[in-house]
Amino acid sequence: MSCHVQLGTIWAHATGRSVLFAVQDLVKAEFHRSDAAFGLLTSVFFVFYMCAAPFMGPLSVRFSQKAVIILGTLVWSVATLFTAITKNFDQLLIRHTLVGIGEASFVILSPTFVADMFSEEKRGRVMGVFYLAIPVGTALGYLLGGVMGAKYGWRALFYVGAAPGVLLAFLLLFIPEPPLGQFDGPEKVPERDTLKTTSRWNHGCRPGRLTSPCPR
Repeated sequence: MSCHVQLGTIWAHATGRSVLFAVQDLVKAEFHRSDAAFGLLTSVFFVFYMCAAPFMGPLSVRFSQKAVIILGTLVWSVATLFTAITKNFDQLLIRHTLVGIGEASFVILSPTFVADMFSEEKRGRVMGVFYLAIPVGTALGYLLGGVMGAKYGWRALFYVGAAPGVLLAFLLLFIPEPPLGQFDGPEKVPERDTLKTTSRWNHGCRPGRLTSPCPR
């Protein structure tokens, strides 16, 4: 269950990120804004995403990875719901600020959270599904946004889109946080490399050949 919740969360993030741009023509018509103004939304998102990202590691050490992920998912969900009730373009800018901060917490920390749940044999396949959410979830957001936006209006998308994040954040409360690196054993050095290193040291420690420091 824990893995499914984490994978569901990244898919919800990826899908929700692209929904607004699927209905941008409807939003531009309502707020009377240009394509350049919508480009500003993307810039605001990435600026605050990059500013928030360096703080997520220290915060996860101080509190826990799970706590920061849950908080970020809730911030993202609130921002999504806030989109449905925005009255002007400036409020959309605030929305993108919150989305950038919320996504930074999840995107930065979730890969290690998920990776620590699985052994090295299973980890590659799971992480493949995890990162598949970025292109496929984004495409799904455009598809759902285009179809549902034309039928129900662009605001309805965000009333519905906020629900998965809240549900997934709630489910995360019941998932134990895996110990950091619980399946990672000591780094294995190939025997051939060990023999090469030993040979070089012995060769350098011969009388008159102090070309490398000798072990003590």
